[in-house]
Amino acid sequence: MRLTRLEIILYGGGGGTVPWNVVISASDYFNILYPGESIVFLFTICYMTTNFVGLIIVLNFGTQYSFQSRIVPGFIVYCICMLIIPYVEVKGWSLTIAGILGACDSVVQGSLFGLVGLFSPRYVSGFMAGQGVAGLSVALLRLFAKGVFPNDDQGIRHSGYLYFTLSVVVIVIAVIAYLRVLQKSPVTKHYLSKASAADIKSAFSRFVTVPMSEHDARRAPKDVAHLSGNESPAINGGGGGAAADNGVSLRTILPQIWQMAFVVFLIFFVTLSLFPGITSELTSVKASLNDGEWFGIIMIGLFDAGDLIGRTIPNWPRFIIRNELVITVLAVLRVVFLPLFIAAARHDTIFTNDFYPVLIMIGFAISNGYLGTVAMMAAVDKVTAKEKELTGTGMVFFLTIGLTSGVWTGYILNTVLHL
Repeated sequence: MRLTRLEIILYGGGGGTVPWNVVISASDYFNILYPGESIVFLFTICYMTTNFVGLIIVLNFGTQYSFQSRIVPGFIVYCICMLIIPYVEVKGWSLTIAGILGACDSVVQGSLFGLVGLFSPRYVSGFMAGQGVAGLSVALLRLFAKGVFPNDDQGIRHSGYLYFTLSVVVIVIAVIAYLRVLQKSPVTKHYLSKASAADIKSAFSRFVTVPMSEHDARRAPKDVAHLSGNESPAINGGGGGAAADNGVSLRTILPQIWQMAFVVFLIFFVTLSLFPGITSELTSVKASLNDGEWFGIIMIGLFDAGDLIGRTIPNWPRFIIRNELVITVLAVLRVVFLPLFIAAARHDTIFTNDFYPVLIMIGFAISNGYLGTVAMMAAVDKVTAKEKELTGTGMVFFLTIGLTSGVWTGYILNTVLHL
């Protein structure tokens, strides 16, 4: 079995971000349940705050456990929460579920990126594209569920039930695909073995292993062909990652990746300062699109589509920016989206047509997906084999700091500016 970038996209990156995309795409549903509340901001704050705390725990203790023991339980909790949330109509409990989803997201996403971080950069770009696929798929799923029922309060409630149920189906498919494809791929086994071989004293190499068969080796890509059956990477044994007990820590790798870590932080700080909170306040000049909050959901779908395009572009090497200074400057320039979206949300006179917020959203989304992906790729490409897992998880850590601080900044801006 050969692992392609398409499989990384669908089975790796996609499944982990489904709950986050489900929550933000259901803004109309939660606004019906909790009218007059800044519910989108509250959900994102709860989700991202617990996500940040959870990722700190993953960074400190995650490599003591196998990838499977971290990822699969997280997917199971995803499903349970998605089944429960449409039947909970008490704000405190809904926010609690959002917090639980955020904590599980940190474990699943941190572990998945730690795993894919062991691979070559081209697989990292596929993984990032998978997150974009998940976002767009969930947005389309929400539009479908919303279109099935009448555009009134009861119809929105029923569409919510259908939407959350279909989301569980997507998560189940993702976890089965992870177990059946990503975990068993000879490419996965190869890179895990390569990371393990980087430090033979690692605890990673002392637990139950999954050897690569001769059949797998014959069908693996060229860069895996040299792997012998005696090299036995672990993915579901007791030792989870190559960074376990081998002297690698975030402190030792930070001097190499600090610039790209800053870029990732800044990119997602700006993004979450505006999306989905402030951008959910955008309204159309056409009253019909504001009825039932269609315009807000369409804008979320537009972001997801642009984000996917941005994450997909690095799959073609000729379009990858490799100069870290250029990447950093472009990330800093994204700050201009803050005043642009705030002006649009305040309905300033320059925004007299839907074309302008749509155009801003497209540039905002594509730059988010593209710069985030090339920064992740650049960081993973700079470190040694035994440092890759922790580098991947560490980059997710800085990404999450950006997300969490961005969410709080957006909430403060919304409160102060009365958007």
